[in-house]
Amino acid sequence: MKRSRKIELIFLFGIGIVTSVCSIMRMLSINQVKKDGNNWGLVLWGSAEMNTGVSNSYVRYDIFFANININRSSAAVYPV
Repeated sequence: MKRSRKIELIFLFGIGIVTSVCSIMRMLSINQVKKDGNNWGLVLWGSAEMNTGVSNSYVRYDIFFANININRSSAAVYPV
């Protein structure tokens, strides 16, 4: 496997780990809301989880589908 491909996959899994940490922190902050009603941590970690998840899906698309070349000239042409 090429070195650049390995770096891309390490980056991909790294973002996945960050997303998992954000999810765990969000779950832990639910107890804080139960104790004192402060939902600041819940909003913070929920937003962080969502944003890293979205960026992870973009990176995944870029890594796995960017190298696929579709030959559009060989597509079937239907008469009108």
